[in-house]
Amino acid sequence: PLELAVVAGTITTSFQDVGSHVNLKSKERGTPNMVLRDEEKIAQLRSYDGKPIKLTVGLNDFSFADTTPEKVMQEYNKKASGPWKKPSYQASMKLENFDHMCDDAPKTCLEKAKVFGGKVSGLGFLAHKKVAGEGSELQRKEKQRRLAPMGFGVPLGFYLKFVEHNAKVNPQFKVLLDKLIQSEKSENGLTPLPTQEKKALVHEVKQAFLNGELPAELYNEVYKSVLELKAQVAQKYDGLVLDKLKIRSSANVEDIEGFNGAGLHDSYSAKLSKSSPDTPDKACRLEKEMDEGVEEEEVKPKTLSCAIKAVYASLWNLKAVRERSYQRFDHGGATMGLAIIPSYKFRENQGQVISANSVYITRVVGSPQVYGHQMSAQRGNGLVTNPDPRTRAELITMTFLTAGERNPSITVLQHAKPDAEKPSLETTVMPTETIYKHYRIARAVEEAYCEADERYFPGRKCKDVSNSQKKPMALDMELKAYSDGEVLIKQVRKFTGK
Repeated sequence: PLELAVVAGTITTSFQDVGSHVNLKSKERGTPNMVLRDEEKIAQLRSYDGKPIKLTVGLNDFSFADTTPEKVMQEYNKKASGPWKKPSYQASMKLENFDHMCDDAPKTCLEKAKVFGGKVSGLGFLAHKKVAGEGSELQRKEKQRRLAPMGFGVPLGFYLKFVEHNAKVNPQFKVLLDKLIQSEKSENGLTPLPTQEKKALVHEVKQAFLNGELPAELYNEVYKSVLELKAQVAQKYDGLVLDKLKIRSSANVEDIEGFNGAGLHDSYSAKLSKSSPDTPDKACRLEKEMDEGVEEEEVKPKTLSCAIKAVYASLWNLKAVRERSYQRFDHGGATMGLAIIPSYKFRENQGQVISANSVYITRVVGSPQVYGHQMSAQRGNGLVTNPDPRTRAELITMTFLTAGERNPSITVLQHAKPDAEKPSLETTVMPTETIYKHYRIARAVEEAYCEADERYFPGRKCKDVSNSQKKPMALDMELKAYSDGEVLIKQVRKFTGK
């Protein structure tokens, strides 16, 4: 499914992509998620439609038994009760370029998650010269112009100022937001709303964000930094004129210990040529449009200010609200930072096109006995994390026994099906050498992450982290491969699922 709310368990009748958001979220929640293709057992399960059951899923089998509604609520209340947890943040107002976010040590960037959100801090970490940034050993070995995206982070404080400003100039903005927060938390006599009413209120809240005022002083700071990024791109890429931008979400309630929040919030494209240098847009809207055969939600007009507001509004996506309530994260403490980067297609005029998307996990999910990594990949710009149900991503494992320069063994578990109307591919999405490149990048980044975060692999040597079956967590990385052989690391975050 492209969208999946918090559920007690998931059963599909066709194979899932192991790197999809549905599976990764199930792994982190500890909720059962399985594929069932036995028609007799499917019919047996259908006979229980509308009745409560206890479903137990193992690596190779499953079982279910009758239970009662009272038992269901008892078990649910064990998981979704207890005190609300206040997400931490620091209300800084300083924008920072990824390349200089942590000049002293990579660890500094990871600590800045409380200032910028997890995604921005991860991009700053990647841009450090001791990890994958300019002048890094990894960049030199892989003969890359860039491994980490150019760009800058907009701190959580900008979101807080936006909300504070609009609550003052538009009383209805505050009424809607307070109603949603208080009903989710059962405060001031309110109780959680029925699904349809909740959906309607979420829509109103998001529309209030899209129509809100982005204070001029905030907008001008961001616009100024975008012009500096434009100059940086021109210097690095022989006078290339930057126009297309990607405004990415970076909340303080994702990419945190025990919860990566994959897919809860949205990112949007913007064009500098359509953006006013001094006046932010007020009225913005969201529309569906096709991009290379994939339907995506885009903000209109595609201006910098509308894209910023659309990302802020995505903090209140229905799936994000439900997930925070389940995790008992206080909605009132949820904030949003921004990662502003060149579009991933920004060099297409120079002949560089995206050849593959991938999700890379530095362990083999669901196979604790296997030393290795796994990667899901799709041809071109096809989706992996939220695939079209009629398509299928490639799934491969890379297994190994020892550290060093030796390449891993590659096993294709599933070939990609990029086109719903055509058969699956008979070869891998990427050449073997590009797959090896992903592997080398992932090992190097994981060892650097281990050095920067003492909780990642406690009491052990970081050079051994990739070979460990018992490491408490792994890395979840998203990457893009290009037609000229280069690879870009879109993001990195911790993943605690197994």
